[in-house]
Amino acid sequence: MLVHLIVWLRFPELNMVYHNEAVLMAIGSMIGNPIRVDRNTMEASRGHFACICVEINLNWPLVGKFSLDDKWHRIEYEGLHLICTHCGCYGHKKDSCASRVLSDEGTA
Repeated sequence: MLVHLIVWLRFPELNMVYHNEAVLMAIGSMIGNPIRVDRNTMEASRGHFACICVEINLNWPLVGKFSLDDKWHRIEYEGLHLICTHCGCYGHKKDSCASRVLSDEGTA
């Protein structure tokens, strides 16, 4: 079953130099289907992080970071709190991750 969700993404460590629509939409396309850039980001009234709205597929692992100019940048998903840090999927935490249990059994 395909589950598409529209979410806001935050890039807390992104330099203000990259706070323009073309760059942010390109970054958004690496994560999902970009919808729009936050108005506060475009007006530079929120200098601590950039924000973009993206449609994502919850059946696929979520992207946790991206590389730009040889530096890795974290991605925060607003409103999504159950993200596994092992497999990147939404809906469970690392301690109950089925792929982690299977990989742990393979090494035993």
